[in-house]
Amino acid sequence: MFNDIRKRDKTNMVSIMWESVTEPAKAAHLIKDEARRNRAVRFAEGKAESGESPERWFGAPSFSVLQERLTKGWSEGVDRLMKIALRDFDTVSIRRRRYRSDQGDEVDMQAVWRGDMSRAWTRTRRQARAGGVRTVTIVCNLGGSASTSSDKLFWRGASALRLADALTTAGYNVAIIGGEVGSDTGDSKDIQLAQFIEIKAADQPLDLSALASITCMAGFFRTALFAGICVGADMVDDAASWGMGRECHDLAPHLEALGVANAIVQPRVNSEAEATEWLEAALKQIEQPMAEAA
Repeated sequence: MFNDIRKRDKTNMVSIMWESVTEPAKAAHLIKDEARRNRAVRFAEGKAESGESPERWFGAPSFSVLQERLTKGWSEGVDRLMKIALRDFDTVSIRRRRYRSDQGDEVDMQAVWRGDMSRAWTRTRRQARAGGVRTVTIVCNLGGSASTSSDKLFWRGASALRLADALTTAGYNVAIIGGEVGSDTGDSKDIQLAQFIEIKAADQPLDLSALASITCMAGFFRTALFAGICVGADMVDDAASWGMGRECHDLAPHLEALGVANAIVQPRVNSEAEATEWLEAALKQIEQPMAEAA
């Protein structure tokens, strides 16, 4: 993991970038204080009592089903998210296109026999968009309060993946970072804690089913990242608060501390209408640099 800890007035600003989706749970076992460690491990293993039904809390009928989806993917979630309306957006595809010229990768013998040597060869190259920017980073806001059901949190991951799929189809390289931030996460100290995980690198293929299991259900947040909250509080020698902190969406200072810049950062999205509204704002953010470069 990479972490940054700094003070803002009296608040401990703790920012963590996990290296993998499994690292928070592994780190929970390394907490030295026994009581803190046991609580973190219980979260990681889905054993902490929430007082809610598994479907509302995790987004799955049980913790075992959650684990199965995290391992094998969640195709039903993909079917649902792909129904979100998304308008066409102004871009030029950067998929590889074939061009004819007097040199290249493949020769067209019919053109040679015709004597048309200027078009006898074909080659492929990427058709660049205005401005030449080919990578988009999306920060998916995974966190929510205990009163927010998994069905509402579904729209966070769903809209982020819907955007990622459209951009990938258009030829962009897309990186996806999952993140959450909470205030008052410490038991005795003032802590604002943010956690991030790069769940898809820009050069990796887009596996919607695998990503949906992480971003479209609250289960990953309420198990692995709850354990991560315990780890983060322990970094400043404190236990996590009883309520695991308060919902907060101020991701920007933590992303800056971790060196993440020029990203499309998702706000709180708890409904299909809010998902559609954010998608429109995100598309405008992508289109604006292109308009300026044109």
